[in-house]
Amino acid sequence: MTTPAGKHHVTAHHAWAWYREVAEPPLIPDRTPEIPDNQRPAALPSPPPPTPAPSEEQLVALIRDAATQARSHLLTGEALECVRTDDAIRIAALVPQPRLPEIAERLGLDIADLRTRLRTRETSDSTVPG
Repeated sequence: MTTPAGKHHVTAHHAWAWYREVAEPPLIPDRTPEIPDNQRPAALPSPPPPTPAPSEEQLVALIRDAATQARSHLLTGEALECVRTDDAIRIAALVPQPRLPEIAERLGLDIADLRTRLRTRETSDSTVPG
């Protein structure tokens, strides 16, 4: 069937019937360009994290926390609520040797207030059955 623009229009039924009757389907042209190995760009190295970089223990704690949050989200289907201050305090309570003065400054909190919130967080986490 030809459309008014002159292009051929084949119904799905007719295309499937043709495909079933053809002994060998037509080859799809490979339009992938060939790039010689000497012209391939070198992999760019990952930039180092900003100083001071987190320690290996801190990175492991952050990865575990992200996995826990993702698992909880997938199991319950609840949306993740991320209030910046609460999230930072939760993470600071999980990460070994957090830099409390820097965290307090970034959150705009007094360091004593941050320590109180961390103690409250640790107390509530220890009372939750795991």
